[in-house]
Amino acid sequence: MGNNKSEGDKIEVFYQKNPNYRSVFADGAQGAITPRNMLSLSFYSTRNAIPKSLTYDIINNQVVNEKLGKDSKQGFIREIEFTTYMDKQTAKELYELLGKFLKNDDTDNNEK
Repeated sequence: MGNNKSEGDKIEVFYQKNPNYRSVFADGAQGAITPRNMLSLSFYSTRNAIPKSLTYDIINNQVVNEKLGKDSKQGFIREIEFTTYMDKQTAKELYELLGKFLKNDDTDNNEK
């Protein structure tokens, strides 16, 4: 296998960060199955909507009564940070990893 160090049934795997690598915060995810039977998993962060404009009444040279502009959104925004696609085997491995994490978290909480 090329220049990889290997002994018997062992192989060393090296990790390298892509130049576009970044860390992102996610407080939720949404998933679906693609037409090619892959898992599409989108991670998002939730925040308040940012107004496009604000209108203020001015009375006696005092700013009062802030109002949202007519084109401003109300409610929450779920900003999708990234989407990843994976096959069934990778989804199973992710499931196992999350299961170990959650099991350890339950153990940690019970010890307190």
